[in-house]
Amino acid sequence: MKKLKKITFRYIRAAIIDSKNRPVKPVIGFIFQPVSKEVEFMPYYASTEGRIRKIMGMKIKKFFTSEEDIIPLKYAMGYTGTYIAHGVEHTVIFAIARNTFEGNIMVMITMDSTTEVYPEVEQEFYHTLKSLKFTKKN
Repeated sequence: MKKLKKITFRYIRAAIIDSKNRPVKPVIGFIFQPVSKEVEFMPYYASTEGRIRKIMGMKIKKFFTSEEDIIPLKYAMGYTGTYIAHGVEHTVIFAIARNTFEGNIMVMITMDSTTEVYPEVEQEFYHTLKSLKFTKKN
């Protein structure tokens, strides 16, 4: 059987000029990580999310799950949080979802912007989350 590899996609939005006349380029990223069927969602989420939060010094503002009207995927959860990078506060939406249709793939979703320009992209970010769906390959 062919071993699947991790795939990363990154979408960089057109720059928004902040109050200090700096171009800020909000980013949406997806990492597709194949996992075995034995890997359970909750321990995977907790382990991955915990490592990222610790590395980045993330402060969680709000958690969400697939039971809310934020992300429509069956196995999904995440949060909105903030962290500091190069002296500038960022707001991030982070989520992990499991695609059980195509070989058990975990998808890590990150949407990142400086906190100052976040209000300008917040609706775009949430629209993207709400539009996500997994489909079965024919």
